[in-house]
Amino acid sequence: MIKKTVLSVTLFILFLILLGACKHEMSEGRAKVKSSATPTERPGKIIINNAALKDDFCDRTVIVVLHCEDVYKGFRTYTEEDFPEIKCVEVLDLTRMMVELIEMQLESGKTSDWSKLQGHVENSMLMNLETFRRILRLTLSEASKENVLDAIQILGKSERKDIKYVGPDFFMSYSSPVYPDPLPSEWDQQEFYFEEIGMPMAWSIETGESNVVRIGIVDSGIDGDHPDLAGRIDYDLSRDFSTGNYYGIVGPYPWGLTYNGTHGTNVAGVIALNGERLIGMSWHAKVVSLKVGFGLLVSNIILATSYASHVNIPILNMSFALSRDIHGFPWDFYTILQNYQGLVVCGAGNMGIDINNPSFAQYPASFNLPNLI
Repeated sequence: MIKKTVLSVTLFILFLILLGACKHEMSEGRAKVKSSATPTERPGKIIINNAALKDDFCDRTVIVVLHCEDVYKGFRTYTEEDFPEIKCVEVLDLTRMMVELIEMQLESGKTSDWSKLQGHVENSMLMNLETFRRILRLTLSEASKENVLDAIQILGKSERKDIKYVGPDFFMSYSSPVYPDPLPSEWDQQEFYFEEIGMPMAWSIETGESNVVRIGIVDSGIDGDHPDLAGRIDYDLSRDFSTGNYYGIVGPYPWGLTYNGTHGTNVAGVIALNGERLIGMSWHAKVVSLKVGFGLLVSNIILATSYASHVNIPILNMSFALSRDIHGFPWDFYTILQNYQGLVVCGAGNMGIDINNPSFAQYPASFNLPNLI
């Protein structure tokens, strides 16, 4: 029998957020989960992630977080020539979609015409121009974890004034959802679990609105042909970021709806099953598949989050974790969630541990951010 797990509570909170999630206000007074994971900055010094060879990260890419820039002066275009310290063959701005949104905001500010960004305005999804930081992915000429660690040290010990943080491109791991598999065919097989987490009482207040609530599922992908999700998927916005493409892969059939395993489909089902055989937490919300693959590179998650800002997806679900065993604070992951102006609901893991304890931190759940639950 499924008990009151941390995951269940997280998903219950997600549904309560749907009461007004699409119109939530990112105010300083909004309640947030208390967390011990607050980054510590070193003025004047580049923050180096002290990763080791045993850690699980990509063997060819380095992540760089830049300092805040004066957005009114425009954004500098970085190329491999800007990083002569290392053998770099490609520079990818992982936050490019956010940059494009900022440029649209600046243009709207000049003309006082906000019609193209009306949805962003209504959902409080405009970018914060004062705190926004770009995140770059540098691809090295030779693939080896040793080269990655060497490049991190070279950049980190340089005198560059534009770099705030440098570290590896970590792999994450999914949090296994506690959900029946195979799916039951009768309501009475769900009823006990919904009673356990108080869903009927929540439904007496709100059941979600299909024309308002869109939830981005940053995960392994969703089975777009699943009958229990018929009518609940936003096919137009779904994208595949697992290959590291700026805008996500899209084709005649939305590539974000191809999937690796069942994790993303299970998560989408818990949130938005259509009620023909089973019912999800929200009765009417649409889910958007933001596929990042089963390898879970942080850089692909950054791309998906940047895209979500650009197309006005006000809620993201992230049911995965970056292990507490990493060396140093994951500034790249923290920065993209700080940039994102919507709500992030994430899994707290399946270990039953106190993630507010720095010794047991799980990211993103342990980040101390006002837009994260």
